[in-house]
Amino acid sequence: MFFGLDFIVSVVVAAVVSFAVMMVFVRLISTIFGDIFQEKFRINSAFIKYVKYATLLVGVSRGAIAHQLQLDIWSQYDTIKEFAPYLDFDRVAWLTATYATIIETLRALAYMYAVLFIIILFAYVIVTSHEKSDN
Repeated sequence: MFFGLDFIVSVVVAAVVSFAVMMVFVRLISTIFGDIFQEKFRINSAFIKYVKYATLLVGVSRGAIAHQLQLDIWSQYDTIKEFAPYLDFDRVAWLTATYATIIETLRALAYMYAVLFIIILFAYVIVTSHEKSDN
């Protein structure tokens, strides 16, 4: 087996899942943020770029299984040679690792977007209270 192939596959799967989630949520966040600030502060495009970057960063960093790469590295040494047959990936292990990558990526992105929507909600409350005090 190619050294680190499982890690490379998990990074690619996490990137694809993160990109798909980003494409779904960025349009929604752009609409919500545009409605709240109505281009007054001109931070809409910068905020959307940051959300795209954060989505890919969080998704790939949490989705990729770095622990498996560590096991691949340690399997080359004599200290755990007796466990080496268990470290080789078969079809079920590939399916399980891919599933775990997808679930971990989605879990991390769900937490990130929950925090993001809470921040947007606070921003909405602040902007509306400021607009009401001006009138």
